[in-house]
Amino acid sequence: MYPQPAGIEEQPNAYEVTFYLQDNMARIAIEYTTINPPDIVKIKRGIYTVETPKRYLNLAERLINAYETVYNNLTRIFSTNLTSVYVKFYAPSLEDLWIGGFIPFNGTHLSEINLNLFFIRTSPGYWEQIAIHELIHHFVWAAGISPNLLWFHEGLAEYISFELTLGAGWTGAEDRRERLEIIAEALKQEYGFIQDWRPGKLSGNIIMYYAAAYSVVKELAQSYGGLEFYRKFFSQIKGFKNITSTDTLVYYLSKCAEEDLTPKFIQWRFNVVNIYAVHEAIQEGKDAVARQLPIAQPWATVARKLIEQAEDAIRRGDLKEALMKAIIGGFIAKISLTLTILTVGAVVLLIMRRLICEEI
Repeated sequence: MYPQPAGIEEQPNAYEVTFYLQDNMARIAIEYTTINPPDIVKIKRGIYTVETPKRYLNLAERLINAYETVYNNLTRIFSTNLTSVYVKFYAPSLEDLWIGGFIPFNGTHLSEINLNLFFIRTSPGYWEQIAIHELIHHFVWAAGISPNLLWFHEGLAEYISFELTLGAGWTGAEDRRERLEIIAEALKQEYGFIQDWRPGKLSGNIIMYYAAAYSVVKELAQSYGGLEFYRKFFSQIKGFKNITSTDTLVYYLSKCAEEDLTPKFIQWRFNVVNIYAVHEAIQEGKDAVARQLPIAQPWATVARKLIEQAEDAIRRGDLKEALMKAIIGGFIAKISLTLTILTVGAVVLLIMRRLICEEI
């Protein structure tokens, strides 16, 4: 129970619980279990299956109606479809009372959507925003963004769900949006702390993470075309299996914005590498290798291998490794003839020393 009761007395057919409330106390919360399990039923319509206590069948219908309202917009934004959506309603404990919903992630795939029944009594639109937020995670995952890039997942889920719910006239979503924007304003555009946010890695002030992620996604949208900017982005990466790094993400966002967004992310205190600089270093290294004479071996080959490893690192999304290997490979390529002469000279010197030692 919250707050702690001042007293509990057993009556003939009930218990009498006494609370002393503070002036700013708005609710009394009591967590309990029932003797009989709830009567769980499943309702299925199209791609949607909702597992719910029987008394909330109307709520399940309301949820599916909300999902069907926004589904076509979501498929247009993300350039993908979903084959099935499974939702469970749950009653929260006091510990997770304020978690609107969640989706388990085991490292390889997203599981069912879980929605907190506590929020069904909020203003129309508040609960719909939560439900659509969770649905959007499945779209983002299907479109090729790893849940390990959690800040982008959550930022998109907040921003797009606000746009769609408020656009549909569900004004209750405005309450959460206003709260996130107030919190974000206090961050003074220092959002980089969200870069290492991962599933299961919770913070005591988790709402700051949501506010920062939402602000990054919203500010990009405001500067480059709103939802259409993200439609272009997901159309561009269609077919990608798994974008896992902020560096790679910023590269493709930059292509959609038609300008380099790296300085903006650095201003927001993200630790990012400019992928254009990486490609430039790789090309310089390739040009340096191509200019070397055939006798500049084996160092020209070493340089070429490092350049190839840099390109492989880009494909894996590790731009920091790519930049390091591209720079080292390019440097070796430029002095490969000198290194080859020094190597041959060192080998000749060792041979001569051995011959001298054998003669002695």
